Amino acid sequence: MVKIYSQKISLALLTFVLFTLAFSSGCKKSAAENITTSDQYIKYTINNISYSYNIPADTLYTGANFSLSAIAIFGENVVTPVNNVAMLMNYTGMGVGSNQKLLDFSPCQVNGHLSITNPIFVKITEFGPAGQVFISGEFTGIFTGPPANTQYNVTCSFRVKR
Repeated sequence: MVKIYSQKISLALLTFVLFTLAFSSGCKKSAAENITTSDQYIKYTINNISYSYNIPADTLYTGANFSLSAIAIFGENVVTPVNNVAMLMNYTGMGVGSNQKLLDFSPCQVNGHLSITNPIFVKITEFGPAGQVFISGEFTGIFTGPPANTQYNVTCSFRVKR
């Protein structure tokens, strides 16, 4: 089942999500695969207003598409109203200590697409094999978006099971 949200997301993120869904539709996680570690989170500020997604209250997950050389990290809280965040970063050469180019950041708190003003890099602080360890990192950057090219100062840190 695909959830549809009213939030607009960027073309790059939408392409990644649709590509991932095309290869994973029909796959259903078993109860044993549900991860409920309390050390998982996505925390960010937008213009000094804080937001966070934390396990077990929220759902956090990652997806990778090697043909796109990208990894996505998602957070969602499905209470009414639904709110979510997604980020997409380059995967090439990823490892502890690497700086990965952020390709997209889509928080539901901004109604519309955020554009990356200057390249933003995600500092990877934890990374290992999928299903065994976490991916964690942080970034700070300036985005522009609606209304009328408003500037958004964003700081983000995350730690999510791969």
